[in-house]
Parts: sequence; structure tokens; C-alpha cells
Amino acid sequence: MPVHYEKNGRIGHIRLEGRGDYNVFSPDYVYNPLHDALMDYIQDPEQWVVIVSAVDGKQAFTYGGDIQSLDKLAQGSGSGTRGYEGGENRVWRPNLDQRTEQLFNGELKLNKPVIFAVCGDCIGAGTLLLMSLADVAVAVEGARFGLPEIKPAIGPITSWAEALITRQMPWRIAMELLVTGRLMPSEEALGHGFINRVTRADELMNVAMDYAEQIAANPPLHVQGSKMLAKNCREVPFSSSLLQGDLMGEVLKHVPDSKEGPRAFMEKRKPEYTGKVE
Repeated sequence: MPVHYEKNGRIGHIRLEGRGDYNVFSPDYVYNPLHDALMDYIQDPEQWVVIVSAVDGKQAFTYGGDIQSLDKLAQGSGSGTRGYEGGENRVWRPNLDQRTEQLFNGELKLNKPVIFAVCGDCIGAGTLLLMSLADVAVAVEGARFGLPEIKPAIGPITSWAEALITRQMPWRIAMELLVTGRLMPSEEALGHGFINRVTRADELMNVAMDYAEQIAANPPLHVQGSKMLAKNCREVPFSSSLLQGDLMGEVLKHVPDSKEGPRAFMEKRKPEYTGKVE
């Protein structure tokens, strides 16, 4: 299986297994099965937070999308394109399964938190996935991020990269990465607020799990509500975001966890959150 989803109580772990030592991604190898795993995560009320990482033994989180398959597609090959499909009306890019599109374009209604644990270089599609999906990101020392598609004349092929990176990075840094294809070391990415932590390789999963446990200790509906509001507030005027916050607060104050939290605080004990609505 190209994507492995393991559930351990409230914390899930999705491991990505692309092609070769550098974990190259394509629709068949990663994108479509990753979408399916995330849909499972979204729909499972017992899963409160998930960690996304590469499978063990890879030399990178990913070197990005499968250029070899894209080249075969461009040459008119009928095989070996690993889920990329041609199309007469597609001038700028190949047809993609709707599941792949939703990973990058924001249509995946993912209000549960996602943690990325980046074991090495996270290039091209890896950087795109991190920008699209990750709420918390931890990377090993020396890992690199970037969008080098401009160098082999692949990008820009959609507005995904441009829209995401200019929202998540300072303008001139974002433009430098876009038009030069330079790769950004994890230490620099940390300085720009692009990731949350840089750690040794042997501590990567411990750090990611620590974040996951902190999140899983909180009431899940309140966590999801906070993420939903945070995403919406980036897209609407401030006055509209205040209204959405008022509505969300009115809904959440009636769920059992809103009573359990203050009660546990007053009784000086650990709260026992359930995520139930009644």
C-alpha cells in the first residue's frame, strides 16, 4: 500500500510511501490514497489528531511529483504515467483525479488538526502538501523545502503554489523561492515561521507525538471549531469573522465538553473530554 494509516486511540499516523528512495509522489502512489486516508480520518469521531510522515527508510520526505511520469505523458506514452492523465482541453497541466485536486485546492473539508513530521527534503509537491494540509510542522535538521518546478519548466501549472506560499511566507521570500527554485533549509524555514520546530532525526517522531498528545488532551469539537474559524477568518472581513465566532461559541457552549472543562478545573482534575454533541 502506498499510504499506511494506523490508529492508536485518538492519535492517527499516516505514512506516505512514494516511488524509490526519494519517495516520489504521483496520483496512484500517494495523492489519491492520501485523500482516502484523510477522508477516513475526517469521518472517524474517535480520531482527534493525525501525524503525516514518510515511511521509514526513505532518504527524503519527498523529492516531489513524478517528473518521469509527466515526461512520459508529454511524449504521448500510454503507460507508466502513474495516475496522471492527458486531456485535449488541458493546456497547462494534465487531468488529475478530483481527490488529488482537493488535497491542494482547499476543497477538502479538513477541520481536524494535522501534524507533518518531515524526515528530510520536502520538495515540490511535498512543500505544497505541507502548505495545504499541515497545522503544525516539525522537520529534521538540514531538511529542505521549496518549489523548484520552475527549473525544469514544469511550473507554474496551477495557482496552488503561488496562492499558498504568498499567504504563508513574506512576499519577497515567497517570490524568491518561486522564481529561482531555490531550496530553503529547515533552519531558515523555522525563522520565517514556515515550520514549528527543527529537531534531530532521532527525536522527530517524539516531538511530533508530543504535539499530538497536547492537541488530543483538548476537547476535539472546540479544536475543530478553532481551526474552522481560523481558516475562514483568512478569507472574510474581520466583521464577518466576529459573527462566525459568535455563532460557533453559541453552538459549542451546549456540548457536554463545555461543561466538563470548567467542572474539571474547579475540581482540580484532568478533564475527560468525549467529543460528543449530547
